Amino acid sequence: MGNYSVEFSVTYALVFSLFCIVFAVIWRKHKKSGPLEWIMRKVTD
Repeated sequence: MGNYSVEFSVTYALVFSLFCIVFAVIWRKHKKSGPLEWIMRKVTD
């Protein structure tokens, strides 16, 4: 599937997942709606 090792792929997936979780927690503390809902409201209003 590519030139990357399995270890690199697993590490990358774990770091990406951790980043997504941290982003979601921070977003929820500051906004009452999710990012996709926020974008859709900006587009339609």
